[in-house]
Amino acid sequence: MLRTIVWSAFFACVFSSCKVNTSYVISKEEAQATAKEMEVVIQQGSAEGLAAFFDMPSLFNVLAKKIRDPKVMERTRAEYSIMPTMKVAMKSSEGGSGKLVRNYEKNGHRHLVFRFLNTGGITYMDFHLIKVGNVVKIEDMLGFETGEELTTALADGLNTIGVEDENVKQSRLIKEMEGRRDNLGIKELFEQLPVAQQQHKWMLMPYVNACWNIGRPEDYKVAVEKWVKVNPYGYLRMIGACIALKDYEQALLAVDKVNERIGGEGDPYLDYYKGAIHWQMGNHAAAKPFYEKVAAYDPDLLDNLSALIAIYVQDQEIDKAKKLIAGYRASKVFSQEGWSLLQKSFPVLFH
Repeated sequence: MLRTIVWSAFFACVFSSCKVNTSYVISKEEAQATAKEMEVVIQQGSAEGLAAFFDMPSLFNVLAKKIRDPKVMERTRAEYSIMPTMKVAMKSSEGGSGKLVRNYEKNGHRHLVFRFLNTGGITYMDFHLIKVGNVVKIEDMLGFETGEELTTALADGLNTIGVEDENVKQSRLIKEMEGRRDNLGIKELFEQLPVAQQQHKWMLMPYVNACWNIGRPEDYKVAVEKWVKVNPYGYLRMIGACIALKDYEQALLAVDKVNERIGGEGDPYLDYYKGAIHWQMGNHAAAKPFYEKVAAYDPDLLDNLSALIAIYVQDQEIDKAKKLIAGYRASKVFSQEGWSLLQKSFPVLFH
């Protein structure tokens, strides 16, 4: 009997091509539940776990609409693995820092925007959802770093197979220079390109990175200004570029631009940047409410905590400062290293 059931299911699958009903009708509550599951996987640092949320047939269906050569698409279906991309995502979420920022619907599609923090900074990913049967999965994702969906980035590369035009040649040359870490060479080559070629993201991005690596803030800001013209999601880089040149007003505007791209009420965490910018401007009174908002949103963020304690000590609000320290001592992210840093920075609070 069992064998009959198994073989019946097998033949039904073969002759129906194992088609599963898919839908974009996903409630906010269903998406929220999926986001919680994703946060657990990210906290575990599991690239395999995050990859399991993707429905590859759905991703390939989106990709197929962007690929010019059907044979290339056929080979991609057979050979492509999403694991390298997920490993990069895990590096972006150092210490399991990936958190949901926004759950929204646009043009009939449900999205989840996640924030990822690491020692290199902050980035965001917008996951596009699809329901496969009764399970909410990921169909595609947009990274703020590139300003493109994963499928678009893949298509850009796959559509150059067999193509030998000037754009492809220059892009390959820049990739070779990246491998040699020839930052000055990349900068020089890029600046000699025609303006039309400079608009291509996959030549512009290495140029931006090269200018950052060279370490000249003025050149880096010029590069980022070019970048945000073709990638309006790229204002995260503008924040750092402006701070490096002490152009604080422009840095504050860049924070607002990032919040615009996130949409809704933006990301409360970005108030930390606003507080830090006002602090560097010497306007501690203006920085204080931003740090307090972040502390209310995420009391475990040590950098924000340290800055707010410093302001409380400066304003002689010692009880408030001690309350923050006690809260950190009892928090789930407490570390001896962080505790030692607070003791060293604010000895007056530990007597």
